[in-house]
Amino acid sequence: MVEKKLFNRGIASGEAFCNRTEELERLVKNIDKLTHSLLVSPRRYGKTSLALRAIARSGLPYAHIDLFMKCDATSVVAEFFQGMGSLTSKIIKPNELALRKLESLLKNLSVSLSLGEFGFEFNLTPKNIDSQKNIKSLLISIDEILLKNKKQAIIFIDEIQAIIGTEIGDEVESALRFVAQKTNNIIFIFSGSSRHLLGKIFDDRSRPLYKLCHKMAIHRISVDHYKTFINKFAKIVWKQPISDSVLDEIFSCTQLHTYYINILCGYLFELDNLPTEGDVITCWKRVCSEEQSSVAKEIEFLTLKQKQLLNEIAKHPGLKEPTAKSFVKNVNLTPKGVSGAIDVLLKHDLIEKLETGVIRIVDPVLDYWSK
Repeated sequence: MVEKKLFNRGIASGEAFCNRTEELERLVKNIDKLTHSLLVSPRRYGKTSLALRAIARSGLPYAHIDLFMKCDATSVVAEFFQGMGSLTSKIIKPNELALRKLESLLKNLSVSLSLGEFGFEFNLTPKNIDSQKNIKSLLISIDEILLKNKKQAIIFIDEIQAIIGTEIGDEVESALRFVAQKTNNIIFIFSGSSRHLLGKIFDDRSRPLYKLCHKMAIHRISVDHYKTFINKFAKIVWKQPISDSVLDEIFSCTQLHTYYINILCGYLFELDNLPTEGDVITCWKRVCSEEQSSVAKEIEFLTLKQKQLLNEIAKHPGLKEPTAKSFVKNVNLTPKGVSGAIDVLLKHDLIEKLETGVIRIVDPVLDYWSK
C-alpha cells in the first residue's frame, strides 16, 4: 500500500523523495569536503527536503534553523538559540553532569535542561542582550563544543534572506562569516527563495558572506524522472501504470512544479480507478480553487499595469521579446515601461527567465488564474 504521506505538501522523506540524484550527490560531497553550500530556487521546489536528505546521508548531528517569517531581531535570535540547543543535545547526551560541564565551558551562555519531545534537551540562553555578540558567541561556543568532543556538525539555515529585513541582519552575516572561515567542525548549508535578496547577501563584494558558498540552483524535476516515480506507485495502487497522455496532462497543468505535482497526485491517488485526463483536469481545477487566495495575496502589491503585464505573459507561452511592438500594445505600456515592470516581477520571483530566454510565471496556479 502507498504511504499516506507520499504525495503531500510538506517535507519529502523516505519513498516520497523523488530523484534530485545529482544535487544530492553534490551536496553530500560538499559536506564531506567541508564546503559550505547555498541552495537557491523559488519557494516550494524541495530545497528543504533536499538538504535534510543530504544531512541524513552524512550521519552528522545538525541544527535546522528556519527563518521563514522571522521578521525581527527577537525571532531570529530565538530561532538560532533554539537550534543550537537542539544541536548541543545531539552532540552531548543531556544530563546533569553534562549540564555542569557545559556551564563551565560556555561562559557567555546560560544552560538548562528541559523535557522535550524525545527526552531531555539543553536550552541555551544569552546572559546579556547584545544580539551581535550573542549570535557570534553562540556559534563560537558550538564550535568549541564540537572541537572538545572531536565531532563535526551541520548548521542548516533555511530562508536565509529573511535576515535582511531585520535590524541585526548585518551582524548575523558578520557572525556567520567569522565562524565559517575559522571552523573545521561546522558545515553551513543555506537555502533561500528570493534570488534578488540572496544576490545581495552572497554576490555583493561589500557584504560578509560574499563568495562564501558553493551556489546550487535547484530546478524542476524532469518529465522522465517524474514518470518513473509516479508509475512506481501507480502499479502498486492500480496494478498498472498511468498512460502517457494522462501523465502529460499532469505535467502540463503543474508545469512540473514540485509542490503542485504533489498536491495534484495526492488527489489522483485517492481515486478508486486509474485516473483519466478528465480526472486530472477536475482535480487541477480543485487545486487552483484551493490555492487561489494564497496566490492572490502574493500579487496584492502590484500596480494595475504590472498585473495586466502578468496576465499577458500568461497568455503568451514561450514569450521571449516582451518589448516587441505586438506585445507592448496589449498592455498599453511603452517598451521602457514594460522593461521596468518585468524587472519588478523578476525581483519578486513572480516570473523567471529560463536558459532558453523564455519568460514564464513561476507559480502555475498564478499562471492559471492570470489566463
